[in-house]
Amino acid sequence: WNQTIIGPRGSLHYQFVDRLDTYFSLVLGLKLISWDYKVNSPVGKIKSKDTTTDFGWGAHIGARYYLSDRWAIMGEFGYGLTYLSLGATYRF
Repeated sequence: WNQTIIGPRGSLHYQFVDRLDTYFSLVLGLKLISWDYKVNSPVGKIKSKDTTTDFGWGAHIGARYYLSDRWAIMGEFGYGLTYLSLGATYRF
């Protein structure tokens, strides 16, 4: 199955400590969910394929810690496509 949220994401940033960027984000938009599966069972093959659309939203709290002027490590916790995201940021 696949899940996609399409819509704008707004963030409110607040810097408590030097080099630490903390923020709250809210996403509002369209959620697309599609699936395609086939299962062999004792009563025969079961197949299902469909796509649905609905209102989608997400909310996150996160932080970026800048290791230098351009590179940072980041983490987010919240609700949306994932509950936890970890990664790196490069600022142009």
